[in-house]
Amino acid sequence: MKPILTSCVILEIQFDVALSTQFLNDRLILNGNFGYRDEVEDAENISNSIVDFDIEYKLNKSGKFRTKGFNRSNNSYFKQSPNTQGLGVVYREEFDTFSGLLKSYWNALKRDEKKEKNKKEGKKEKKKDKKE
Repeated sequence: MKPILTSCVILEIQFDVALSTQFLNDRLILNGNFGYRDEVEDAENISNSIVDFDIEYKLNKSGKFRTKGFNRSNNSYFKQSPNTQGLGVVYREEFDTFSGLLKSYWNALKRDEKKEKNKKEGKKEKKKDKKE
């Protein structure tokens, strides 16, 4: 028996344009990816357009605390809805090594403990002064 050879060609066309910009003294960040894909034929609720974007707003000057909103186009093979959206609060910390990150958190905890101790000692001294 001879094996039967068949060939199958799957053609997928996709075009994307990425944009990124910042406004309001670099506190508002907009990132977008817009395009078209030709893989969607008979799938319900799935669009051929790609509209992915992120909007971030830095709540403080350093940008450690941010709010973020996003929209993502779903792949028609895995999801029933055309898009996924989300909104949240982000904490961002930059570091060179993992041990450097842990040290910075450890030092911050020690500083906080020292401040609390100084506050308690200050209150005790004020009570002593009042008694005398």
